[in-house]
Amino acid sequence: MLMRTHGVFDDALDTPAPGFTNRRIDGQRWRLYTYVQSGLHITTADRLADRTALQRNIIQVAVLPFVVALLGSLVVLWVGIRRGLRPFEHLRRELARRAPDTLTPVQIDKAPAELVPAIDTLNQLLVRTHDALRREQRFTNDTAHELRTPLTAIKTALRRWVWNSPPELGQNMTSTTTGGMTWTAPRF
Repeated sequence: MLMRTHGVFDDALDTPAPGFTNRRIDGQRWRLYTYVQSGLHITTADRLADRTALQRNIIQVAVLPFVVALLGSLVVLWVGIRRGLRPFEHLRRELARRAPDTLTPVQIDKAPAELVPAIDTLNQLLVRTHDALRREQRFTNDTAHELRTPLTAIKTALRRWVWNSPPELGQNMTSTTTGGMTWTAPRF
């Protein structure tokens, strides 16, 4: 033996097998590595308690900062996404507050550049919907007027016919009221 730690392991290191082994020396567990070449034995030993403490320290030094950085990044990402989606929340509230028949353009103060095209497209849709409803209302009003005009003409013609009819024909006339209008026609 060329070198040995000052007499602590006299019995434990006598004939170690090459490679890794675990031994109990003086009540403590040790991890040994023995290298053998040309009859020369080199053995190193570490207490397992020291190795476990070293592993724990490495994990604390390497993993703990990574976990803290990861959690910090997630918090920053969450705050950034919430702040970035805030204009969408304003738009959602603005649309929820509106009455169903409100077709005026949507106004969002300080809308980000990414949201402006969506708001413009929504406003164009509201304008087109408003125009379509106005055209439909105008068509409905015109149609109602066009239907009332012939009915009034028919009613007037019937009254005139009854007025100009001979009196004996008037005895054979019948009147019917339907939908607020009185119809007079000959009885057959």
